[in-house]
Amino acid sequence: MQHNYWIYLFIMFAVTYLVRVLPLVVFKKKITNRFVRSFLTYIPYAVLAAMTFPAVFFAFVCIPAAAAGVVAGVIVAQPNYYGIVENFSGLADECHAHKALLAINSVASCLAVLRTPGEWGADIACGDAQSLGLPLSCGGPYIGYLCVKN
Repeated sequence: MQHNYWIYLFIMFAVTYLVRVLPLVVFKKKITNRFVRSFLTYIPYAVLAAMTFPAVFFAFVCIPAAAAGVVAGVIVAQPNYYGIVENFSGLADECHAHKALLAINSVASCLAVLRTPGEWGADIACGDAQSLGLPLSCGGPYIGYLCVKN
């Protein structure tokens, strides 16, 4: 098993660093093509993610447990896209049991009649406050809010 670890580490090193260093060594002039520059910037991260995620899923016996291991947080809307008010009882406890954060996106005017994200146990509260009646100024500015527990 230790042998496979070093192979993965070497491949990660090669993909991350050699792809960036090779154009600097081979080409003498500055690369001006936007496509080539963005490709050289983001391809190491894409390959690294493609190598890492399957390894995480094969390390666990249970696929749902592996999926919970790669989730950093859950975001829900209150009311949702269709205007339905949902019950999020127990969702914060489930997220915290898997070491994930819960974020609730709410419209500010709805918070007067609905339970607040803090009452649901959310770690992050965010949303749009334009519904409070603030006028637009030449197309903006809109106003939003972002609150965290810690």
